[in-house]
Amino acid sequence: MRFGIYVHHPWCVRKCAYCAFNVYTDPNPPFLDWKRGVLRDWEEEKQWLFDPPYSLYFGGGTPSLAPTEIIAALIDAFGPQPSAEITLEINPGDLNRDHLSKLHKSGVNRYSVGVQSFNPRFARLLNRSHTIADNHHLLHLFAELKPPTWSLDLMFGLPDQSLQELRWDLEQAMKHNPPHISIYGLTIEEGTPLATSVARGVTTIIDDEIWRDQFSYLMEFLEEEGYEQYEISNFARPGHRSKHNEHIWKNGHYVGLGPGAHGFRIDGRRTIQHPQWERWLSEDHLSVESPNAEQALIDMLITQLRHIEGFPLSKISEYGFSLDISALFELQKQGWISLKNNRICLEKKGRFFGDWISHKIIAQIYAIAV
Repeated sequence: MRFGIYVHHPWCVRKCAYCAFNVYTDPNPPFLDWKRGVLRDWEEEKQWLFDPPYSLYFGGGTPSLAPTEIIAALIDAFGPQPSAEITLEINPGDLNRDHLSKLHKSGVNRYSVGVQSFNPRFARLLNRSHTIADNHHLLHLFAELKPPTWSLDLMFGLPDQSLQELRWDLEQAMKHNPPHISIYGLTIEEGTPLATSVARGVTTIIDDEIWRDQFSYLMEFLEEEGYEQYEISNFARPGHRSKHNEHIWKNGHYVGLGPGAHGFRIDGRRTIQHPQWERWLSEDHLSVESPNAEQALIDMLITQLRHIEGFPLSKISEYGFSLDISALFELQKQGWISLKNNRICLEKKGRFFGDWISHKIIAQIYAIAV
């Protein structure tokens, strides 16, 4: 059965102001301990598997900080399929030509670049560890070295961000012709420096109407530039979708390795590696959950509805529930969803509040479960 591997690298040079992920800053990260822990996790998980991995994804954190020989050794230990997509998240300013060449030789064939903004004031506000010049330098290297594919991350809905500033960010990105773009609306997460700044009145977040205007604009802009919005936050040129992420969005199975990583075993059980570093290194590092049919169905619906292919209605009965199709008519009447090939699909208008729509549908499933 097809599966992917997600490897969490928990270190960054600096923690961003908006970041609520499982990330540490350490001038001398214990990379060898991390490698040993990841390989231990793999030994425990691979007993459930029978085929080589379909995809590998090194996320974080900033996994490009890890020595290339460690990344190469992990890829070799996982033994991916010859055609596997192998993604590494990177930040501008951390790599040079030699580093990228070594990563390519190790097997990395896709990069996810955390630019977030080409605007200096937003880079400072977000506490990014690299400069705007670093952004352009790395992307010019890509133009010379021509990796098989790569993706660029941008944020919108930033404090006091105007539509003109968003357009400028997009135009800067287009200068480098990224094969794939992931665009995320800023979320103020509790406990982050940005949340503290907002609470004190130092930083003002934009209102919902401006947020929707920006999201609508970027969808139109990227469509005109030839990108397909195949998931709410993800846009790709033909042939450049993220295989790993798309597999997960379609409810595919994956292994989670490293501190705080989540996994979805082929028997339906969910795994959670402990996020705290010392605890993750101990024997008591893994939690395994067996969701009931209701929770498994909810997880599937929330995830798959974000994808362009939508959620198959047949899954509802397969999990022992039923749904009166008329419960969807109001959502369809509002232009938020469509019913295509027995699937619930988000229309453009519905992509503004996909999670809310998911929960509206879930409420109806609860009401008439059998």
